[in-house]
Amino acid sequence: MGKNIGSALKNSKTLHHVKHSLVRLFKDTKKKNSIEKIGYVAGIITSGGPEYFKANRRRLADYVGKLRKIHNFPMFSAIDVFTSEVYERLEEWKLPFSEREVKARSFWRKILKSGHVTDIFMTPRFKKSKGASDEHKTAKEIGLTIHYMNEDKKTKNK
Repeated sequence: MGKNIGSALKNSKTLHHVKHSLVRLFKDTKKKNSIEKIGYVAGIITSGGPEYFKANRRRLADYVGKLRKIHNFPMFSAIDVFTSEVYERLEEWKLPFSEREVKARSFWRKILKSGHVTDIFMTPRFKKSKGASDEHKTAKEIGLTIHYMNEDKKTKNK
């Protein structure tokens, strides 16, 4: 699913556009592949400061890669959606960090509540992230299947 997200978002300039493009992709993916489940992997990205941004993205990508090998349904994470190309186009990413974070949390709530994401995978240390904690809370409220992942040596941040 990750590869399809990039092409689905190629014209998106706002979070509103991104949301609609993702929901359309989810619908099409479910219909075309006769699947009922879509998984979202939540974890730390910006928590800990900008110096950890790249390492956190790599760590999340490692978890997503593992999960895609284990589960027989499409899986995605924020790093599949918010590539550097998408960041550059989004109007909201020109806002101050605090405003951007509020809009991002609202965006992910809407994605989780869209009715297409069925499972959420919480990576280790997700509680240190305001965004991932908010996604966890939303998942509990709407009854998504929640999976808690354990830390392992290959993905552990040193």
